[in-house]
Amino acid sequence: MAKAHLALFSILFFSNFSLESALSQCYPGLGDCGNPTPEGKPPIKSPSHGQKECGWFTILYCSRDIENARATSAKLGARVIDTSSTQYPAFRAGWFCSGFGPIEKQDAQDLADRFLSQYPTAYIKNSC
Repeated sequence: MAKAHLALFSILFFSNFSLESALSQCYPGLGDCGNPTPEGKPPIKSPSHGQKECGWFTILYCSRDIENARATSAKLGARVIDTSSTQYPAFRAGWFCSGFGPIEKQDAQDLADRFLSQYPTAYIKNSC
């Protein structure tokens, strides 16, 4: 993970990349965040073969309306998380959230801190 931190710092410090662009290049699990569906909408993560996706997530925005979550996720390069999915048992069902993960706890906290000025309700959560 130290190499990812160094790479992220280098990209942000020595280039014009945004944090979102740099994250997709540096952190495992975030690379798929910017791959929208053909309609330009970030994909909803759904269970694959009943497996849980455990780990820490940075949650920036949640809505009961999937389109609101998709718009925010597209803007941020984040993923849409369907909290009703059994893949995320610790999330409260009924929401669509824009976020990043799963990543290490400290990385999730660093991201939440980075986005607090734009998303004052940003938080981290373990999905399992």
